[in-house]
Amino acid sequence: MIQSDTLILNRYGRALWNLSEHRVGNDKIDFLYQAERLLSNSIRESSLNWFGYTTRMLVRKDIGLFYYGNDKPKAKSYLKLAVEDGYQCFISKGTPKAICQLVEICQFLGKFPDIWKYGFKYVKENEKCYLLDALDYLNFGLQQGGPTDYFLAYHMGIILFDLDEIKSAVDWMKRAVSLSNTKSNMALKLACQYMIKRYINEVDEKPNVVYLLKEFVFTMMKGKEKYGKIEDVYTFLFKREKKGFYERCIADRDFEPGKFIFENIENSFRKSSKILLVITNNFVSSYWCQFETNQALLESMESRKDCIIPLYLEECDIPDKLKHITYADFTNDDDYIFEIMKLKRALLPE
Repeated sequence: MIQSDTLILNRYGRALWNLSEHRVGNDKIDFLYQAERLLSNSIRESSLNWFGYTTRMLVRKDIGLFYYGNDKPKAKSYLKLAVEDGYQCFISKGTPKAICQLVEICQFLGKFPDIWKYGFKYVKENEKCYLLDALDYLNFGLQQGGPTDYFLAYHMGIILFDLDEIKSAVDWMKRAVSLSNTKSNMALKLACQYMIKRYINEVDEKPNVVYLLKEFVFTMMKGKEKYGKIEDVYTFLFKREKKGFYERCIADRDFEPGKFIFENIENSFRKSSKILLVITNNFVSSYWCQFETNQALLESMESRKDCIIPLYLEECDIPDKLKHITYADFTNDDDYIFEIMKLKRALLPE
C-alpha cells in the first residue's frame, strides 16, 4: 500500500468517527466499527502511523463507552484496546492532546466500572497501575512541552486526586485555573472541591487550618476576577461535596417526620454549634422565622456562647432583637468574597 492510500484510510476513518458523534444506537456503532476496520487496515500497512493509532484509540474508547451500559466486560476490553493504541501513539509522537486523551481512558480503567466517579475510594487496587501509567504519560508531556499546557495541568490534578494526593492535586488544579481561558471555570470548581476535601482531611489533625480557608478564599477571588460571575461554582460544590466544611441542618431535609415543628427546631438548635439566620424581607415577616429567632436567642443565653450568626442577604429592617449581633452583609456584591471569608472564620471550631 502506498503512502497516499494510508492517508486516505486515515482520513476516511477519522471522518466516520466524527460522523458517529451525531448518530445514536445501531447507526452509531456501525460507523464506529467501519472506522475501526479502515484504521486497522491503515495501521497494518504502516506501523509508524501515529495519526491512525490516535484516531483508532478514540474510536475504540467510544465503542467501549457504547457498550458500557449493557455489556461491561466488552466495554472494558475495548477500553484496554484503546489504551494499547494510545501507548503506540505516545511512543511515536506523544502530542499533549493525545496524551490527555490517553490519560482519560487510563482513568476509566483505573476505576472501572465507576468510570464517571472521582476520588480514591473508587480506584480498584488491581487496576491502580493505569493511574500510575497516566502519571508517567503526563510527566513526559510536561517535560516535552513545559508546565504551561492547561490540559496537562488539569489532567494531572484529576489523576492526583484519584490517587489521594490531595495537596498536589490542589496545586496542579490551581495552576490549571491560571492557565485556563475564560470560557470554562471547571478547573476552578475542581480546585475548590479539592481544597474542601483537604480541609476535611486535615481539620482533625491540624485544628489551626485558617491558612486553608485563606487559600480557598484567595482562589475564589482570583476566579471571580477571571471568570466574572461564579455562582455556579457554589452550586457545583454543594452538589459534589455534600458533607462540605460542616454538617448542616436543613428543615426540609433533616426535621424528623411525626414530631412537632417546635420540637424539631429545639432539638436542632441544641445539636448545632452555630445558628445561621438568613435575614430577608420574607424572614422578617414570617411567624416561624421569628419563633426560630427567639429560640436561637434562648439557646445562646442558656449555652453562654456566641452561636448566632445573622446573614444580611437583602435590604430590610433588621429585627431589634438582632441589632446587637454583628452580621455578615451580603447586600453588596463588591464585598461578597470578603464577607464569605469573615463567615468562614466565624464558623471555625472554637
